[in-house]
Amino acid sequence: MAEPARPAAAGYAGQVREYLAYCADARGQVEARGSGVDARYHPSADGAVKMIPHGSDRVRAEAIRQAFAELTSAVPGPGAEAQAELEASL
Repeated sequence: MAEPARPAAAGYAGQVREYLAYCADARGQVEARGSGVDARYHPSADGAVKMIPHGSDRVRAEAIRQAFAELTSAVPGPGAEAQAELEASL
């Protein structure tokens, strides 16, 4: 019996989780030194693509972006409030 098809993004979910954990750790280190990171860009889907090997394959890059979106859409991430304010001002 054939295994049911999985969305391509499912193959990157673990690596995206690792990227999100890395971002949280890095944010903590930066903030502990009294600095900050721009929440509009960290973490981001493009950042995940840059950090997760995908051999410059556009289909794989899109799967990483999709996995990022699926894992981060349930809860507003850092910068969600700033992003909402920016969008409201446009």
